[in-house]
Amino acid sequence: MKKNRPRADSRREDPQLDKVLVAKVIAAVVLISLALTLYQRLKRFEYFRVNQVTVRQGSNIIQDEKNFVYLKGRNIFDLNLEKEANNVASHYSSYQKIRITRFFPAHLVVDFLEREPLACIKSNRLFYIDENLILFELPNNSVELDLPVVTGVDKYVSGAQYGAKCSSGGVASALNIIKQIKGNKVLKAYRIRKLDMSGSDNAATIFLVISPAADYTVTDFLAPQQLLEVKLGWEDTRNKLALLATLLAQVKNNIHNIEYIDLRFKEPVIKFKERD
Repeated sequence: MKKNRPRADSRREDPQLDKVLVAKVIAAVVLISLALTLYQRLKRFEYFRVNQVTVRQGSNIIQDEKNFVYLKGRNIFDLNLEKEANNVASHYSSYQKIRITRFFPAHLVVDFLEREPLACIKSNRLFYIDENLILFELPNNSVELDLPVVTGVDKYVSGAQYGAKCSSGGVASALNIIKQIKGNKVLKAYRIRKLDMSGSDNAATIFLVISPAADYTVTDFLAPQQLLEVKLGWEDTRNKLALLATLLAQVKNNIHNIEYIDLRFKEPVIKFKERD
């Protein structure tokens, strides 16, 4: 009986093709090596040394462009821009983010993104605070903002540094109340003058600015500022503020006669001003 012999593979690879492939790989490696060598040499040219730094945003710190002079003369390829931006940010706590961008061949542009203050806290010095609970001061020459003043939290910020995060529960609750008021369709029409968090029974008291009474005579003098006191407490603030919005909508024409509204109890209490 004849045994089947293995047939020779008729699809043998052509040795010539192998040589061509190897030659192409070698050529590619050589070209890449030459390109990298050329790139490294080009980077060393004086042409790529930083000669201009521009502050594009934050016009009130344009005069501080001199603070970036240390970047001039450095190779634009070698700069770690993220590290440099973080270094700059440590000196400018008023800004949420700082970005440095390369513009070849030798130009850097610095962008400043300002923090958005939600309120201010008056302690041993004035602090502004954003939604991330970061304490900061306004940039130089900034216009003073008309913001809610949070009181009764001095002990939480006393001695704090600008750029630090305030992790106090009282401060976080105050900012949460402010954001809820701003997000309510009725309440956002009222300006928050002050938010007092000093109540011994954990009572947060809001002072809302209301418009002058309808019978106020318009003169050349400014209308006296009228405030509505609202005793809120710290718990279940969202539902309490929704209730406040309903009450204010109901007593809109009589709001100037209200001394305060107390929402700390099961039923709201409205105290009217005593008539003379």
